[in-house]
Amino acid sequence: MQLNKKESKLYSVCDGEIIPISLIPDEAISQGILGQGYGIKPKSDHILSPTDATVISVSDTKHAYTLLTDDGAEILIHIGIDTVELDGNCFTPMVNNGKRVKKGEVLAIARIDVIEDLGYKTDIAVLITNSDEYKIENMYFGFAKGGDAVALSYRKISQS
Repeated sequence: MQLNKKESKLYSVCDGEIIPISLIPDEAISQGILGQGYGIKPKSDHILSPTDATVISVSDTKHAYTLLTDDGAEILIHIGIDTVELDGNCFTPMVNNGKRVKKGEVLAIARIDVIEDLGYKTDIAVLITNSDEYKIENMYFGFAKGGDAVALSYRKISQS
């Protein structure tokens, strides 16, 4: 097993505090069952693409987006905890399946204040769902501006 020389990066999906996924109050996310990545406590409503990619899935309930990068990483952006129960309310997708997006492009608008007022946690998880194929490196924690701050780096693992 060896690492690809090319390092890829994921950027913050919105303004907010980047946190380890272990602090997200959802067992499947916090234990890494859905993949490795970062969490963010959002301070803005515009949810941005963390990298250049193709949208492969917008959930019916509009709270989750899956992207596929050119190097094969599957990126899940999951907005809020138990927000599937909102059945799409509070979320406005700005992309469709198959759309090519650039880092920093708006994927969705999430009414973070309304979601909080309804009693839901607004933590966002940004996960590489096929993490077993990548080495996560250079994790950053702290306040970040959407689209600007590097949240983490990753390298594809080559089987040799």
